[in-house]
Parts: sequence; C-alpha cells; structure tokens
Amino acid sequence: MKRSVIIVLGLLLISITGLFAQDPNSAIDLTYVKDPIFLGLTAGYNRVMHSVTLPSFDQQGDLCPKFENGSDNGFWLGITYEHFFGDLANSRQSLIFRALYSTYPSYLEVGGEEYPTQIRYYDDAGKLTNQKIVYSSTMNTQTIKYAVASLEVSYKIKPIEGINLGITVTPTFDYALTRTFDQRFELINPQNAQFEVNQSLIEDKTILRYENNDRTIIVNEGNIPNSSAFRIGLKAGIQYEINIPGGFYIVPALYYNFGITNLTSNNDWRVSALQIGIDIRRPFRF
Repeated sequence: MKRSVIIVLGLLLISITGLFAQDPNSAIDLTYVKDPIFLGLTAGYNRVMHSVTLPSFDQQGDLCPKFENGSDNGFWLGITYEHFFGDLANSRQSLIFRALYSTYPSYLEVGGEEYPTQIRYYDDAGKLTNQKIVYSSTMNTQTIKYAVASLEVSYKIKPIEGINLGITVTPTFDYALTRTFDQRFELINPQNAQFEVNQSLIEDKTILRYENNDRTIIVNEGNIPNSSAFRIGLKAGIQYEINIPGGFYIVPALYYNFGITNLTSNNDWRVSALQIGIDIRRPFRF
C-alpha cells in the first residue's frame, strides 16, 4: 500500500513539475487567467498517541494487566492547494486543501516484572537431586497498525501584517485503510525457558498459537474488533512561509491533531498526533 502511494505521489510531482515548466508561448492561451493557482506536495512526521485502556486478556476481567496509552511514529504524504482571499499581494487569509495518506500506528506494552520460580531437578529414577530459585519475567505487547486517507480544509490567518507567520485551524476527515492489531504474551527471562504448550487454550480460542520456540504466545491478531471506518479530528497549528528561487515557497509547520471520534465502539479510544511537516507549493496557470 505504501509503495503504491509513493508511486502515485511521484507521478503527481512529475505532472505538476511539467505544468510549472510549460512554455508560456505554447499554443495554449493562458492570458485569461487573472490569478495563479497554488498547488504542491506535503509531507511530515506524526508522533502518534493512542489514548485508551485495554485488557490484555478478556477472560480474566479486572484481574489481568491492562494496556494504557500507547504511542509510535508515523508519517503523512499528499497534495495541497491554497486559495487566497481578496487581493493576492496583500491577502492575509486563505483556505488550504489537502488530500493525504497518513499512518497513526501505536505500540502498547505491560508487564516486565520478575517473579521467583522454583525449579526442581530429578535423576533417572525420579529422585529429587537439586532445586533452586530462578526469576522469570513476561511482557504483554500490542502493536496497532492504523492508516487513513484524509481530506483536510484549513483556515489560515496571518495575525501580524508583513510577517509570513500563519495560524491554522483544520477539521480533518479520515477514512481507515488499515486498522489491525497483533497481541503477544512473551517470555523475557530466563533465556533457556519455554512456555508449556497447552493445546486446550488454542482449541477454546483463548490464544491463537505459539511461536519463537514456544517463548511467544500469539494471543490475538487481525482487524480491530468493532473499529470505525471513519475518523474525525481537529487540527490546530502554526506555520511560516519561506519564498525560494524559482517561484516556489515552502511552509514548515507544527500541528496538534486531536481525535474527536473513537477508534472503536467498545472503548473510549482516541487517536491524536503531534505533527511536524512541510508544504511545498508554486503558483502556475492552467
């Protein structure tokens, strides 16, 4: 999926570059266009935060450890268009439209404490020959893969005349392309130990399978149960426009993207992100 998105964005970049480089003396008459159109590409980094509390084993209720508030690193790629209000030379307000592919993954873990375990050693006759205490530790992990196609409409205002500092407020509408999870129960120490395989746990679907030489139990995986196909967020941020040779202008920006809707109907599960990115746009005429 990511590879397809990168290919599409590359083709868009080639197309836009071709338009920018178009000969003004070509057969197409562009003189009727009063103002240029500002198009370009956008990309950035997401520091993703999933605000949620999830049980590690449903069957154990309140007795089992709980996953809380995971985080991970994501990104976005897309195309962007800016429409200015009023006289272009003096405009301090605009609307910025973006079509994006964004990833909002998360990693959650709980556990890691050490517990004393008594190990007994027997000879061939079944007689106890030795016993000792070793410390064992386990870890519950959950990996979330969440990727969306987004449409954003930002209102931008420059509060200080003559300074290219902008403030933006953006409702964002996301459609989920990927919403899966992988939950594991892992034996950390001792290094030479294994879980005792319990086939009945697999048969009654308490777990899925054993892996990693029986040191990892795959508890569950697949699509997130009762997850929503849509996400609505509210994004606010600051940006600064920098003009560069060739008619381009680049816009580094910092945003906070707050998830309004829940990821699932089962939990209060909101996906938010601190975002750092850049838009690159250039005026051109159709």
